[in-house]
Amino acid sequence: MTDDKKNMEEYWKIMQKVDPDFYIIRLQMQEARVNPMLIPRIIRAIANLAVGTRYGKVSIYMQDGVITNVEGIERDNFNDVAILDDDSPE
Repeated sequence: MTDDKKNMEEYWKIMQKVDPDFYIIRLQMQEARVNPMLIPRIIRAIANLAVGTRYGKVSIYMQDGVITNVEGIERDNFNDVAILDDDSPE
């Protein structure tokens, strides 16, 4: 085993203790072989929704195994009638 590999193993043992949430995310990404460059884009889309209307969804578009778009779609909650009655104030 090379020194680099030993160092990485020790690093991840420490990370498992220091930041178990990060370690689990990293482990899942490694097992699933997900491209780590996707994660910051998803986080940014979620954060943008959170500071905007605070309602919406994040969609990930994939074509033939390639992520083409990460889209945060904001939604305004309105909860009012679409058509006003004749006697409703305008």
